[in-house]
Amino acid sequence: MPPIMTDNPAILPDHYSNGHVPVFTPTIDQFADFNKFVKAINSYGMESGIVKVIPPKEWVDALPQITAEKISSVKIRNPIVQNINGAKGVYVAENIEKKRTFSLPEWKKLSQMSNHQPPYPRGAKRRQSIVKNEAAAQKVDQTEFDYNINTDDFTPERCEFLENNYWKTLSYAQPMYGADCLGSIFDDSIDCWNVARLPNLLDYLDASIPGVNDAYLYAGLWKASFAWHLEDQDLYSINYLHFGAPKQWYSIPQTQAQEFYSLMVESFPENHKQCSEFLRHKTFMASPSFLESKGIQVNKVTHHQHEFIITFPFGYHAGFNYDYNLAESVNFALEEWLDMGLKSKKCECIADSVGIDVVKLINDIKKSGDNEEVNNYQLPEDKMAAKFNERHSLSPLSKEPLIQKQDDEYVGVKKTEVFKPLKIRLRFYGDGISQKKTKRKYTTTITTTTNNNNNDVDDDDDDNNNGTIESAKKPKINDGFLAV
Repeated sequence: MPPIMTDNPAILPDHYSNGHVPVFTPTIDQFADFNKFVKAINSYGMESGIVKVIPPKEWVDALPQITAEKISSVKIRNPIVQNINGAKGVYVAENIEKKRTFSLPEWKKLSQMSNHQPPYPRGAKRRQSIVKNEAAAQKVDQTEFDYNINTDDFTPERCEFLENNYWKTLSYAQPMYGADCLGSIFDDSIDCWNVARLPNLLDYLDASIPGVNDAYLYAGLWKASFAWHLEDQDLYSINYLHFGAPKQWYSIPQTQAQEFYSLMVESFPENHKQCSEFLRHKTFMASPSFLESKGIQVNKVTHHQHEFIITFPFGYHAGFNYDYNLAESVNFALEEWLDMGLKSKKCECIADSVGIDVVKLINDIKKSGDNEEVNNYQLPEDKMAAKFNERHSLSPLSKEPLIQKQDDEYVGVKKTEVFKPLKIRLRFYGDGISQKKTKRKYTTTITTTTNNNNNDVDDDDDDNNNGTIESAKKPKINDGFLAV
């Protein structure tokens, strides 16, 4: 893959995993500012869907030892048992909550059960199973606990063997995944690349949204899977593997996102009929070999402990865990995301699906005055208002605009000049919150005065109008406007 020009040409990939996923090995100076770094590599991620970042050795070595208090704070509540069914490379995962809570020592004990251990080639020495059932996993010494495992065994050859086995036997077992566990085990003293405290635009949300602007922990076991999906509101995400076995990641390049979506619709037509955003359910799986047979490029990268994976907007991704591990993840937003966030859709059939009022977020950031780039950002309604005022001057006697923003709402401004009244219809498309499948058109009327005749508006005499402009109630908008 040829090099891509970025805002900071010094930050280039060290190499490409599988020929397609950029792998960055930044210096400590390049790594120091999270936002600047991600902005500098943004063009890479917006082509490959995901990137891997191997942090500088100085950063890893400076990480405080994970304390016993942090380990004991990890509670794996209601892990999901994944019943995966399908054939010929296409699968559906039924995720069933297990109504109990595991400590991390208990979770590690579970990984030593035979059904949660990754296989070994025939004739190779298998790790001895020392736990026969889940009841035995509860009998564990919580005081003297080594939270990690020996990961030296996960060589590229071993991971390739396990990956092939995973897809061949995917429906033969019921893996368990401790997903979406609220919490963090980063030390509070870590300011640089602390997943739980990443400085970004979501800091301005007026509420905590678990997993979005509040970090989640993910406790893995062999075969525990995450199905093809995009992030909520098409945000960025970051995943740090604290310790344990690797994760296998797959991604689709953004240039094939629509082609991939169409193939998944073709593969799961009934689910698509019920919900156009069905891939946000995170239950639909397709193997790399199946996708590649249909002309879809599948990028892949292996994610080891003390490494980061960053996912980018419109980059579909999926994967699985090779064995016991613990990762931490959260969403984040850069200024480059704003246009995408305004157009993003959400699943309407799940009551607690995430939806962010992006217009409110932008206005709140502008009110703070903290971000110059957002201060200069024009919402679609702002662009429309500017164009409207430019094209429809009130009169030669006044330069004041016809409509002005007051308390985040565009309203007509009262005028004293009396001219022939003119009705101007502003059309808004979408509503920005409910994201209905069918675009909904809104029409609002501003009655104003002008001495210009213009074909773009409807001329309508009104003898009772004294030349004032009525306030326009503005519906929320999402994906653009009809220029007037």
